[in-house]
Amino acid sequence: MSMYDEEKARSLSMLGKILGRIAVTSDLWTASNQKRGYMIVTSHFIDESWQLQSRILRNLIVKSGLTVVESGIERIRDSVAFWTATPKWMEKCEEAADN
Repeated sequence: MSMYDEEKARSLSMLGKILGRIAVTSDLWTASNQKRGYMIVTSHFIDESWQLQSRILRNLIVKSGLTVVESGIERIRDSVAFWTATPKWMEKCEEAADN
């Protein structure tokens, strides 16, 4: 198993134990020596020991630069779906949306 797969499994396990909410944030930037735009999607939550945890969900290249905001928003949605594509997570998201 690769380091990526191990960390992903560890993060999914940790996220599965969360009783509260998860904040998802993103940051967009352009590298000074390139014309490419980048976006990182991060989750933030309080674990069972009341410690703030943050996990990078995805690090993406945003094609056509950062002026294409709709593309960025769609990638955030895809990133959340990528991590929450299990029935348990879908149920948690639906419950949170109802509240």
